[in-house]
Amino acid sequence: MTDETVPGEFRRQIKPVLMVVLIVFLNLFSRSLVAPLLVEIEGNFQISHVVASRFFLVISIGYAASLIFSGYVSAAIHHKGAIILSITIIGCGQVLIGLAGSLGLVYAALLLMGIGAGFYAPSGVATITSFVHRSNWGRALSLHELGPNLGYIAAPAWATLLTFFLPWRGVFLITGGICIAVGLLYVRFLDVGRFPGEAPSFITLGPILRNPSFWYLLIPFLFAAGAIQGLYSLMPAYLITEVGMDTVRANNLVSLSRIPPLFTIMIVGYIYERIGPVRTLFGLMLLAGISVIFLGTARGAAVPAAVLIQPACTAMFFPAGLTAVSTIGPASSRNLILSTMFIFISIVAMGLVPLFIGYMGDYYSFTTGFFLFGIATLLVTPLVLKLKV
Repeated sequence: MTDETVPGEFRRQIKPVLMVVLIVFLNLFSRSLVAPLLVEIEGNFQISHVVASRFFLVISIGYAASLIFSGYVSAAIHHKGAIILSITIIGCGQVLIGLAGSLGLVYAALLLMGIGAGFYAPSGVATITSFVHRSNWGRALSLHELGPNLGYIAAPAWATLLTFFLPWRGVFLITGGICIAVGLLYVRFLDVGRFPGEAPSFITLGPILRNPSFWYLLIPFLFAAGAIQGLYSLMPAYLITEVGMDTVRANNLVSLSRIPPLFTIMIVGYIYERIGPVRTLFGLMLLAGISVIFLGTARGAAVPAAVLIQPACTAMFFPAGLTAVSTIGPASSRNLILSTMFIFISIVAMGLVPLFIGYMGDYYSFTTGFFLFGIATLLVTPLVLKLKV
């Protein structure tokens, strides 16, 4: 038996939405801790930017692998079980990083974190869209996007605060303990998502891959996600090694840069409902590309402004994009559609984009990497005009 989507006042549905938001917050918060601590980890293991940027590729591989099997997991233990399993595995990965004595164990822990994160992605959105009426999806998913953005804000600040008293390993150990504790509490207190997902099969996957709208939305999504997640991963390293900021100032700026998106994403639902998905997505992709180009060309006093503006513009794409994704295909296949899309996003946006930026940082410059990525984002923007949603 599935949860029923019925009309109703949105404020009555906010409590369960916020409970799901807490999980996606911890999901992104935990994985985002790698970025502000990256320079310390590089020093500990004596590795370069390119080698350190592989951390994010390893996370993305684990993420993609778990997405492939997430449908089987949610079908077996329901979406609630998948959400709880996700945060618990992430917590275990965090603890393992804190205890790792070799680079190999760090890779294993990051892989485990990616696996845990992947179990959440399709179940979280599928759960919200199951109990929130379709007319309120834009607002509900905008609220959902507060979780990742709060995670991006909190991670650098949390890392900076704790490293005054603890080594970088202690930051991961404490965070891992919090994630595991939340997972145990949600066994009792999470009341939504008590319905199974759809196990993937070639029969159900075929129509998705043959749907042109899937690809017209996926490709821009890869660049939008790369601009907000991929660039974030190397932002502290860029500010410390290329701009010359100290660690505290760099992490504080990165943390502050995630505050404007909290306000910009909240207006997306209203824009989406008034001008429709295609025009909304096209305008937001243009903003994303231009803001990344600005980040790549900013120098001197303009750098902090570029770091603040870029995520504020780019993050707006996510609630609009997720709402559009939820209209592709039948409701019963929604988690499979999201899983398929997130597999591509995890490998490209969360893995290959940081690897590209890390390579540019070692052999050319971070800013050159930003500029080229911004140009590429503008080039794929017209694809959204072909969407049939």
